[in-house]
Amino acid sequence: MTTIWEEDWKQLAQTRENRLAKGKRKLNNIKINIQRVNQLDASQLDEEVISLLWSQLEQVFRFLPPGILASLQPELQAVLKLIYFAQFTGTNTPTPGQALQNLQYRDERAFDPLFWLNLLRRMFNYPVDIQETCYGTEIVGLSTTQRWIFGCLYVIVPWIVSRLERSGMWRRWMSFSSFTVALLSRCGYWGERVYRIACLFNFVLFLYDGTYLSLVERIVGARLVYRDLSAKRMVSFEFLNRQLVWQEFTELLLFLWPLLSSNLVKQLFRDMIGKKFVYRGTRDIPADACPICRCVPPKMPHLARPCGHTYCYYCLSWAMQSFGYCCERCGDTVRGISRVGPVTHASPNIR
Repeated sequence: MTTIWEEDWKQLAQTRENRLAKGKRKLNNIKINIQRVNQLDASQLDEEVISLLWSQLEQVFRFLPPGILASLQPELQAVLKLIYFAQFTGTNTPTPGQALQNLQYRDERAFDPLFWLNLLRRMFNYPVDIQETCYGTEIVGLSTTQRWIFGCLYVIVPWIVSRLERSGMWRRWMSFSSFTVALLSRCGYWGERVYRIACLFNFVLFLYDGTYLSLVERIVGARLVYRDLSAKRMVSFEFLNRQLVWQEFTELLLFLWPLLSSNLVKQLFRDMIGKKFVYRGTRDIPADACPICRCVPPKMPHLARPCGHTYCYYCLSWAMQSFGYCCERCGDTVRGISRVGPVTHASPNIR
């Protein structure tokens, strides 16, 4: 025999369970908008990590005979990508780039019973019923089948394409008279074009709805979502500002450096701090030696005008190719040269 308070308690418990179930259904029907910049940054960071690993792998083959790395490059890149994929995505673990952006792959089919139908609807801009598509906030890892398909499309297919391209380039399949080889070559040629167009179309869709960055993710149904919805994207612009400043400064130097010459810089320093400081290094040069090559006596001696100091002909003519060349002994601008006979002492200062 139940009492009144027991009946009230059961009624309250049932009401609480109904509210929790209703709240969970509402939570699972929430549409999550993942920032596109986070997904792009994660992909770029992963590519940089793979490129760093590849650069370290290249150092291993530096002392081996040339040609070995080039012949094994597709296989080595496939093995490197396979290890990277098996370590992270293959175990439903976020990659380093995804971890930095608070992202992780989830099985979108678990939240969308009509995944392929709704995918076609989105591709053709057909309205999708919100009751059919449950976006949700939970993270369901990729299934074993999805990971196998993802790995094949991410590692095996690019390796096969790369190896076929190398073989076709070396053996010139396009020029073969065999109908079968020519047909396969044409199919590969147009298949690559179709794939590029599909990737472009997928990227346009990504910019529109922000769901799948790559075509492989769209085929597999692996979507990047936030691991922690409460985490905020904290961006420090101090490092970015420093990078931008140094990049612009470097570009400015690369633009101005070809326009400058060492003699022009010497001339500027001479005007600012005086001749003695700039040209004091020539005090140790013998008076009958060429100030440039220090040959005693100078070969085919010529005088620098108007100061009259003696140089080798080839040294002085080579030095005067730069604009505003100044004499190594006195710092005056050399405006011309004149030939003299062999000398064993310093030439007089002709003004």
